[in-house]
Amino acid sequence: MKNIRMENGEYTKNFRDSIQVVLEHHFPRSEDGIVEKQIKINMNFPVITQEELKTVMDDMDINKSPGPDGLTLGIIREFFFLDPVWFTELFNDCTRQGVFPDFWKLQR
Repeated sequence: MKNIRMENGEYTKNFRDSIQVVLEHHFPRSEDGIVEKQIKINMNFPVITQEELKTVMDDMDINKSPGPDGLTLGIIREFFFLDPVWFTELFNDCTRQGVFPDFWKLQR
């Protein structure tokens, strides 16, 4: 995964820079480093396991068109398999806090 267009119009030149651009776009930070949009919920969601996420990743069709964010399932799977512990914890943090980044949601 390289050659992703950055906000300044230039393209990344290596894998590490590409990952950084994707993370900065999909996980924006507020000034204190934490997205402060939190919804108060009174539900406890079950913990998502790595095995469950792997099953979902293996069952999805990687040949589908990218979503509105431009990411294909192939790219998302690369992130998962690069660090399944981090990826799983990310989803569990989102469900615990009741917050998913706005960039993950369809904009209508």
